[in-house]
Amino acid sequence: MKKYTLEFSKKNPRAQGSAKDFEKFLQKAVKVLCEQKGMSKLLQGGVLQLVLVDDPTIQKINREYRGMNKPTDVISLSYFEEPQFPGEKVAGEAGNDLVGEIIISLDTAKKQAKEHKKTVMQEMQLLFVHGVLHIFGYDHEEPKERKKMFDLQDKIIGNKSWRLILEKAYADLA
Repeated sequence: MKKYTLEFSKKNPRAQGSAKDFEKFLQKAVKVLCEQKGMSKLLQGGVLQLVLVDDPTIQKINREYRGMNKPTDVISLSYFEEPQFPGEKVAGEAGNDLVGEIIISLDTAKKQAKEHKKTVMQEMQLLFVHGVLHIFGYDHEEPKERKKMFDLQDKIIGNKSWRLILEKAYADLA
């Protein structure tokens, strides 16, 4: 199994935590993904960046990348399809082995943690795992895709209490 590293930064001065709070979930995710058919092409190692921001910052990113002018909880940017992955170094660019970025809004995570009766760290860890799965190509738009993605989240997090929360959220959207 190839090594993945996590780069952690806080663009929100109120953010607490460290890379250690998420690293075990990254390694567990990689282990679970190794068991999935067809994933070996993507599981070549690299760097994932995790950035904690506030609602105005994630709203700006959401507008720019997704065309949605509102805050959201997590945004994942996957670079597997980019021409420079796993390609050559680009002069002046750090992280040529960057496979993706996960951007989490601390403001939204706090609101959701309260609603879900979880700690803020537990909420951020779920959002992180969710983001990792998006980076590796999983989605939840269709019921079949959603089941597969949520099954993987359950395996990685090891706590099925999230499943009920997530399924209720999607039922409320329907």
